[in-house]
Amino acid sequence: MTPHFTTLTPVRKRCVIVLVLVLVPCVILNLLTPSDMREEAVLQNSIAELQAKLEHLHAKYISSQEEINLLSHQLLQLIESNHILPDLQLLINNGTSNVTNIKLPSIYNFLPHFLNDPNSLRPAFVQSKGRSGVSMVLGVPTVKREVQSYLMATLKNLLDRMNTAEIADTLIIVLVAEVSGIANY
Repeated sequence: MTPHFTTLTPVRKRCVIVLVLVLVPCVILNLLTPSDMREEAVLQNSIAELQAKLEHLHAKYISSQEEINLLSHQLLQLIESNHILPDLQLLINNGTSNVTNIKLPSIYNFLPHFLNDPNSLRPAFVQSKGRSGVSMVLGVPTVKREVQSYLMATLKNLLDRMNTAEIADTLIIVLVAEVSGIANY
């Protein structure tokens, strides 16, 4: 039995040549370009490191809060037991009006200008249906644009890409980061 080889017609030869000319560079380019998986792995490692740091800082915060509560309790016991010198008693009474309310720094320690206005952290306008208990909260900040507003297109795109269950389990918060009215957003 002799092997049966079919000869390629000129049209098929051209197709094979074009196919080889297209596929070979694509395969070479695919093999030589670095994959995005390395960048993704680096990002995942960075996120994991940040998560570990956040957990460590949270544990330190809880530990510091417990220490403050313990020290506050011990100081209160010392004051009540009168086992301290009168001069020290006077100093403690003058320096601490309410020993039980010792707290760690808050946002007001780092942003003291908020103390000037008690409503500085309250939004100027809130429109809500009172939804809560959702598993996903999306924040969409916006500022006034001179030419075009992207807010409605962004919100429409978000909602269009969600199914009904996702919409029911999502809360969208829009932050209008302007001090003047809410027009042109």
